[in-house]
Amino acid sequence: MNELRLLNKHMSYPFIIIGIFLFSPTLAAPFSLTAELGGVNSAYTETTLRMMQSIISAPPTLPSEFQLHCFEKPDNELYIGVEQSVLINAPFANVEAVLNDIDHYSELFPGYKKTSIVSRDENKLLTFWEQRIPIFFVPNVKYEMVYLLNRPTPNQATYRYQLKNKGTLKASDGFIVIQKKDDLHTEYHEVDFVDAEWGAAKILGKTKIWQDSVEGIYHSDLAVKLKAENEAWTNEQARSAAKKELNHALVDTCVKERKAAAPIPSSVFNPSVASAEASAVSSFSSTSPTPRTSPTAIAATPSATPVTSQK
Repeated sequence: MNELRLLNKHMSYPFIIIGIFLFSPTLAAPFSLTAELGGVNSAYTETTLRMMQSIISAPPTLPSEFQLHCFEKPDNELYIGVEQSVLINAPFANVEAVLNDIDHYSELFPGYKKTSIVSRDENKLLTFWEQRIPIFFVPNVKYEMVYLLNRPTPNQATYRYQLKNKGTLKASDGFIVIQKKDDLHTEYHEVDFVDAEWGAAKILGKTKIWQDSVEGIYHSDLAVKLKAENEAWTNEQARSAAKKELNHALVDTCVKERKAAAPIPSSVFNPSVASAEASAVSSFSSTSPTPRTSPTAIAATPSATPVTSQK
């Protein structure tokens, strides 16, 4: 990367990768929850999958304030991992509507020149992203992300995404899970692991890269929250309000207290094992008493037993 802001979403943040796309509650889902996405399988592909499955099987109780957890790859201090969760004071449909409004991302998340769905294969989407770079002689950043849409239960929606091809971004794996808590509240959980070519940005220091990256991801989801909670607001109003409400101390704490997270080996990713995964996923219940391993614990525990991915 030539500059820290080369992948910025808000002119001061290096990147934002967020799983947002058009979603239909009745969409057929021939690609299962754990299907291989066909993009760049990274060191954290299996880790994100395991974390997502943990949340689906037994959703955590979330506070109304954002929770942030940061993870660092032991052998790459600039491989950035962020887990964030919050209770949104809005109906499930409101949150879904904001996430589905792909044509207006440039209003909610400044910095995008274009985002579009390139192709659709049932419940798998290929999307194109172009971000404006406010630096003279530095071209816009263009990349594609693969998304997989699923409904584990009627009250849950999952959005799993992965970088299609390497470029300035070398790897990106993540997911969003939204869960209906009741008629007026929705639980939101997102995890992202991103590796990039930082280039000259490294002269600004590791801490600066981490702070700007985490704050950008946090800012993005705070805008989603505020827009969902205030239907009458424009996207610009939500974006502006999110900027004012940013808790910089929360970001600083996340960065300072980040944990080393050895990834689950990608070699365990085995799409050829096609069995009863779909039925197992459909049996997940938001009220299930099934014991749950914390997603944070999964990411921070190198010895966690890997799951076998299926299609």
